[in-house]
Amino acid sequence: MLDFLNRKVPALFREELDKGRRMGLIGTSDSHRRNPRLCGVLTGIYAEELTPEAIMDALKEYRVFATNGSKIVVDSRADGQ
Repeated sequence: MLDFLNRKVPALFREELDKGRRMGLIGTSDSHRRNPRLCGVLTGIYAEELTPEAIMDALKEYRVFATNGSKIVVDSRADGQ
């Protein structure tokens, strides 16, 4: 069963993305460790400000990502700089 899911689930996401659908992925875990970086998955949000309104706007606009704790480098540029 797990092998089937590992093959089928990524294809379902790819199919929807190929149709032009926008998705926002968030990560969740049921870990009870004190340090969240030592377990499970994390959610990142690209918000313009650290306010509840800006965070909700980012969620609505799908400016989110999920990671299993891997270090991610984000390269953002404006006007080619």
